[in-house]
Amino acid sequence: MKAKEILKNVPKVTKPKHYGSFGLQLGKDLYDKLNKHCKENKIMKSKLIRFLIENYLNELEKESK
Repeated sequence: MKAKEILKNVPKVTKPKHYGSFGLQLGKDLYDKLNKHCKENKIMKSKLIRFLIENYLNELEKESK
């Protein structure tokens, strides 16, 4: 799945249900890029990160079969 295709499937901003948190140290430059992209596309950072991780792991699972 290409990056643009993945981003089309990221859930848009909604009222989040908070079931946990995680510390993720991105550094200022990467955080600023992520923040800018999410604001421009009205995507929550946490939902984007979760979506990307989930899809990445699903692709790995498919490849290993």
